[in-house]
Amino acid sequence: MIHIILNGSPMTLIGEVSLEEFLKSSNTSNKGVAISLNRSIVPKSKWSSTLVRNNDMIELVSAAPGG
Repeated sequence: MIHIILNGSPMTLIGEVSLEEFLKSSNTSNKGVAISLNRSIVPKSKWSSTLVRNNDMIELVSAAPGG
């Protein structure tokens, strides 16, 4: 089991997955989303090769239209 913090809330995963797989499994669109992993922004080009590991802190930020 992998224990992470997602947007400030604890969450448990079955095993290690890439950030890209994690987004797909959580039904989150990858359009207009930025990912912070342990307080560092991960470029979209590295999502498929960056693994979510035990005790990682992930923040998902979505752009919203408006003004």
